Amino acid sequence: MAKILITIVDDDCLVRLATTNLLQSHGFTVEAFVSVEHFLENGSLNKTACLLLDVQMPGMSGIDLQYHLALIPDHCIPIIFVSSFTDPALRKHAFMAGAVAFLEKPVREEDLFEALRTALYIRGISWNGNLSKGTAERL
Repeated sequence: MAKILITIVDDDCLVRLATTNLLQSHGFTVEAFVSVEHFLENGSLNKTACLLLDVQMPGMSGIDLQYHLALIPDHCIPIIFVSSFTDPALRKHAFMAGAVAFLEKPVREEDLFEALRTALYIRGISWNGNLSKGTAERL
């Protein structure tokens, strides 16, 4: 099974580090970026299976990135928003634009993994636990 890349874009260093460690402990390959601009400059767009995205960041926002990605033909990266900004109108907007989940910080592990299962399913990957134990497979 090829490595599954989860990309985190969040300007909060502690959130990036904690989420990276958690996902790596479950066998995922993780790349983390401080801004949308750094993510787009890196070239990981085509390798990313799922995007964990903060809403409010300096520069381009997470919602801006969601709209940007929607304009790219044949490009569908499932997005899980993770934010302390919980405006119901923004949340509704994110879902209407295709977000898989909109999780409130601090994120509960169970909620994150449930959202990841859904996002990976959209990408044709069945995941039920730790990747190092061979529990991910293409559908």
